[in-house]
Amino acid sequence: MYEGGINAVAPQCESHRNMRQDFYEEYTRIEREHWWFIARRKILLTILRRFVSTTRYPLVLDIGVGSGVMLEHLGEFGEVIGCDRERAALSFSLPNAAGRIIQGEAEHLPFRSETLDLITLFDLLEHTTEDQTV
Repeated sequence: MYEGGINAVAPQCESHRNMRQDFYEEYTRIEREHWWFIARRKILLTILRRFVSTTRYPLVLDIGVGSGVMLEHLGEFGEVIGCDRERAALSFSLPNAAGRIIQGEAEHLPFRSETLDLITLFDLLEHTTEDQTV
């Protein structure tokens, strides 16, 4: 286990922005309470329920966890692992991911092919320079 409860760190990973801890505190509050985030979450979960089979317990990876609020809800679809390149985001998401978090980048995931059953990346592509790789 790495510093802050992180389970693994991908070799290529580096924090780029070093977001401040107070940013994540405020963002978490907004993501839990603001009507836009609540409605968006309901829409996303409705779509996932329609297309994701829950007859078995799949392995779910959420890339770019941010505040970690979505991790709480993704648990209904399987065992959830949260992944982010920012340690501050991971420290906020740890309680929501049942301890399964890794520090890594979407472009260089530390998983073998066909290991994961569902990969989500909400609000991530616009923050990467290699969207084709992701």
